[in-house]
Amino acid sequence: GMFVLSMMAMLPVTRPYFVKVCNGFFSKLGASGVISSVLGGTLHGVGMTIAASCPVTVFSQVGAMVPNAGYVFLGCLAGTLLYGIFKPAIDAVTKPSVPESSNPWIESPYFVMALPLVAMFGILVCAFEILIPWTSEVKVTTGGDIGVMSQKAWPPYMSGILIGSLQLPLIILLGYPLGGSSSFLTMLSVLLVGPLKNVSSFICGFKTGFKSWWQVWYVCGAMLGAYISASASGTLHTTQGVPAVQAFTGGLIMLLGARIAGGCTSGQGFTGLSFLSIVSLLVIGSSFIAGIVTAHLMKYTGTL
Repeated sequence: GMFVLSMMAMLPVTRPYFVKVCNGFFSKLGASGVISSVLGGTLHGVGMTIAASCPVTVFSQVGAMVPNAGYVFLGCLAGTLLYGIFKPAIDAVTKPSVPESSNPWIESPYFVMALPLVAMFGILVCAFEILIPWTSEVKVTTGGDIGVMSQKAWPPYMSGILIGSLQLPLIILLGYPLGGSSSFLTMLSVLLVGPLKNVSSFICGFKTGFKSWWQVWYVCGAMLGAYISASASGTLHTTQGVPAVQAFTGGLIMLLGARIAGGCTSGQGFTGLSFLSIVSLLVIGSSFIAGIVTAHLMKYTGTL
């Protein structure tokens, strides 16, 4: 993602797209601060570990027919609704103390900082792959007659490159960077009709407009892609899911955290970290720390 954005920032033909999307991203962070980033990221990480999913991965799990993935989805809707109802109170508690609302890369060359980080992370990935090959943790089908779509898994670094490369068509064609958790706001807004409109005016604001609906189309594509991939590799409905109560609870906590943080592993992770946002670093750092601690606690108590 950083490499793609660096190329866009360097090339005169794509730089206007980069600047526009970058301006929009940092302006949205004006409502984020240290408290909301750390609290939201922590809840997000706890929920991800409990549900064994992230806000976008749940659509892939539904497409691949992972057991109880539907309960994670319902939990995500419940967490979104909970945030919408209590948003005024949550905002009052998590008022930004260090707002980040202006694009820092208008005057300073973005790629001067981003490209060295790309090189550093690339070296780290190679080192990890040499020390702990991904095939030692993930069982894959081998053989010369196995096609790409028939593989049970692709190399993580290759999948990461493909996901990061999505920034280019999304920014050029749609004018938006990678993100997915806001799709729950749009889907939930359709259900708030009649007297239910008064439940949350914030959620109802996502009912119309391309800005609201493009993420819904995006996650529907993820669901379809997962179904096609799982069908081709013979893994449809074969992956073990988490218990229903755990799935729903994890989804609820995860989306509540994502909304407080202003994004999830896609919006704050792939996009925010690629833009070198301090707020995004706080969100994702808190999320992974909380997720690791939660995993150890669940393992210790026998619930993992």
